[in-house]
Amino acid sequence: MQIYVDAEAYRILKELKAKLAEKNKFSEKDISFSAVIKHLYNVYKERRND
Repeated sequence: MQIYVDAEAYRILKELKAKLAEKNKFSEKDISFSAVIKHLYNVYKERRND
């Protein structure tokens, strides 16, 4: 599946990818954008239930 995003959204996803990689001690190459989006969705679900 492909998702098209504008330049600002891409920049934000790249920043989040870098933060996730740093937090989990992975290389940025080891984390896909789909993993970043799944992580964001899981955080959203957790916070919605609080």
